[in-house]
Amino acid sequence: RAVRDGDDYIVNGTKLWTSWAHMANKIFCLVRTSADGPKQAGISFLLIDMEQPGVTISPILTLGGMHAVNEVQITDVRVPVANLLGQEGDAWTITKFLLGHERLVGAGIGPSMALSRQLRGALGRIGPGGAPLGDDPVLAQRVAEVETDLLALRYTAYRVLADELSGKAPGPEVSVLKIRGGEVQQALTELLMEVGEIVSLTHPLTVSEGVVPIESAYMAQQHFDRRKLTIYGGSSEIQRNIIARRLLNV
Repeated sequence: RAVRDGDDYIVNGTKLWTSWAHMANKIFCLVRTSADGPKQAGISFLLIDMEQPGVTISPILTLGGMHAVNEVQITDVRVPVANLLGQEGDAWTITKFLLGHERLVGAGIGPSMALSRQLRGALGRIGPGGAPLGDDPVLAQRVAEVETDLLALRYTAYRVLADELSGKAPGPEVSVLKIRGGEVQQALTELLMEVGEIVSLTHPLTVSEGVVPIESAYMAQQHFDRRKLTIYGGSSEIQRNIIARRLLNV
């Protein structure tokens, strides 16, 4: 909530799941400046300096132990009216535009391509039977399926980018990208976890070693951290509602 006080707004509130807040010195916040009208109205966009009293950042560790998201608490912080982006009460117009681009980026095609290359390379590792893991027809089929999904995702993103280059704003199709992009990344990290487990069966750790190999620990961390992909930027359930309303007219 932001209350106008002369040339400043006095801001109070809490923002959960703020990515990389611990590495930032500024934050854009959606603040309620009016309770009148529809729920989307009365919201404004403010740029807030995080390096001032009243701004508290608390880390939130994901299941994999990664510190990427945070809780930001803002208590009686004065923000100059000059830091208002756009018009007061018109933040939802800006937000819809930003969310479209966030969901396109949130498809995570680049990270998925990197994970896919890593997975493809791992198939050359020797499994319990003494043969390369890629010789397992079931595993090979699962890898081929997720790679096919990734290829389809890339071409869908190219179509969206082509529309943007022609002047068309992102539409509900970015919701499709967001859903499938998160699912593809999760599938890739799950497969990499399984491959790591198979390799560990072939090359078990001895008690004297006492630690998990760095690559296994890293992949476990990545696997657990990517559980958040189908939540942030609008959960998959929200994206499906958008698709139903805007593409299927239901």
